[in-house]
Amino acid sequence: MVRQFFSRGTGVTITGFALIAVTYGLIRFSYGQFMPSIREDLGLSESMSGVISSALFAGNCFALLFAALATERFGGRAVATFAATLATAGLLGMAFSPNPITFSACLLIAGSSAGLSMPPLVAAIVENVRMERQALATTIVNAGTSIGILISGPIALYFSGLWRFSFVGFAVLALFTTLSTLCLIPKGKPPLLSRETKVRVWHVPAAGPLLASAFLFGVVCASFWTFGGEVLKALGNWTVTDLSWYWVLIGVAGLIGAPAGMIVKSIGIRSIHSFSYLTLATSIILLGLAEENAIFPVIAGIMFGVIYILQTGVYLVWGLRILPERPATIVAATFFMLPLGQVLGSICFGLAMELLGIRETLFGFVLLCLLGALYMPVRQRTAIKDLRQTA
Repeated sequence: MVRQFFSRGTGVTITGFALIAVTYGLIRFSYGQFMPSIREDLGLSESMSGVISSALFAGNCFALLFAALATERFGGRAVATFAATLATAGLLGMAFSPNPITFSACLLIAGSSAGLSMPPLVAAIVENVRMERQALATTIVNAGTSIGILISGPIALYFSGLWRFSFVGFAVLALFTTLSTLCLIPKGKPPLLSRETKVRVWHVPAAGPLLASAFLFGVVCASFWTFGGEVLKALGNWTVTDLSWYWVLIGVAGLIGAPAGMIVKSIGIRSIHSFSYLTLATSIILLGLAEENAIFPVIAGIMFGVIYILQTGVYLVWGLRILPERPATIVAATFFMLPLGQVLGSICFGLAMELLGIRETLFGFVLLCLLGALYMPVRQRTAIKDLRQTA
């Protein structure tokens, strides 16, 4: 009955936006803001909190490996609903965890919801949204991350000590999202893949540049997501309150990058790809100027928020262009390379900062951004066409 108020495509887009807001914005990217209170409440050492936090990444990555196969076997609605259910259960479990072991297990469950969410949503969009609107729909869904950060930021700022109560509230939102996936996403049918389309994405030549770019983007984004707060504390003497509002600013700015699909259609992937890396390089430079003037890192945060959502949206559109027959698979592979790159980038940034210093490390990441701006394939054919031509 609810569907009569929405078209199939609109319902899928709204639900997808909400699901990404919960799994990425409220769980994956906001968890760190509550970590100090969680560590104090559960009596965690800094090393133990780091180990526990890795459960968030582990759950996300393992789920991504499973998401594409599950979507192709059971369909987009089933997997998206499962992701929303895991988010609800994981958040509730974290809220009522009596000890670190239980908390880690629930964080693993909650983290896996992020990895499970995007592939089935893109598959549902391909199935239910008109082809000319698919690029816009996928990038709008991707921008849900910004809304999640926007919601969680002020809550973490004013209610960080009440983290259990906050997670219960997040779980309620996740529950509503679970219900919306059942009501607004059509059941559909799992795709019938031919022998030709079942080729592994890693063996598709056209997918290589996309995955390499996503990995490098994850590496350079570690300068903000992982160490942005440390840089601002060291160079600008920013307080915890300042940093909380900073993440909110990044979330709000990300909404500007939401219509990436329309921009790709007008400008093209090549131009946006280079622009994103050059803008990210500029934002890292401005981040390093925090000691000179506080306005520089503010501008840097706005630029980063816009570019992060814009470029990840570009990756979604890029993937659909080269492997339209297997949207869940190419999205899962791409979004697996992003956090993998962030892990490597975090390790490299931390080591370089200890050995060389903050400014020198930031300069090195600027060079990586320039490398990314120069790296872009000319090929625009789909992967399946490439396979047919080389067969």
